[in-house]
Amino acid sequence: KLPGQDDQSMSPALVRQHHSPPPFLHHPTSCLCMPCHLPLLHRTILGISFTQAWCLSMAGQMEAASILYTTGKTMYSYMLSKSEAVAAKLQISPHALSNQLGQVY
Repeated sequence: KLPGQDDQSMSPALVRQHHSPPPFLHHPTSCLCMPCHLPLLHRTILGISFTQAWCLSMAGQMEAASILYTTGKTMYSYMLSKSEAVAAKLQISPHALSNQLGQVY
């Protein structure tokens, strides 16, 4: 189970996952919590979200895939703003972090 997933089905054979962005994405850019300062976590969550959307579309679940892809696009913009704030603290080029995130997107 990934951050933000909430299984709402009563049947294990019909698991429906409601994807939502991880809560830390809504923290202010000045937040000092650990998830806000882990660019690798951001890339991993984003990559998994887009991979799940792709798998859902391959399985013919186009509505679920579209919702997850839209959620991923929203997460990308939040993660991009967090990457810019984290770059200074980690002494990494903001362009390098945004480039890495863009490769996943």
